[in-house]
Amino acid sequence: MTEPHTEQELREVFDGAPQRVQRLLNGLDPAAQSGTESVTRHRLRPANIQVRSQVTIAEVGTADLLVGDRLIVECDSDRYHNGEQRKVDARRDRKSTIGGYHVLRIDYSDVTYDWDTVLADIIDMVRSRRHRGRTRV
Repeated sequence: MTEPHTEQELREVFDGAPQRVQRLLNGLDPAAQSGTESVTRHRLRPANIQVRSQVTIAEVGTADLLVGDRLIVECDSDRYHNGEQRKVDARRDRKSTIGGYHVLRIDYSDVTYDWDTVLADIIDMVRSRRHRGRTRV
């Protein structure tokens, strides 16, 4: 597997690119661990939804994205989230729920082909303030 490019390498590759590409580079998050995660984070911005990447939560582990205090958005892929990893994810979700978090699991096809539904679900959580509040963990 190839090592990911550094932010500096990407800036060099896209040096001289159109301004719209340069703006995308300004939104890079070196903590992101997948393209699906990056696209999700980028697509939440126009909806004014604040999101943090790769947040460590005690007794749960690292969440791909955290909206507010307690809405975890996990960006899964067939490649890394099947078999044994699926069992690990189920345990993490259980610990998250016990700790007062809400977990939304989405994948590449959700983000690529059904984004309006995903966005509506996240907006519903935010509008109803279920992304805010105390957690037990």
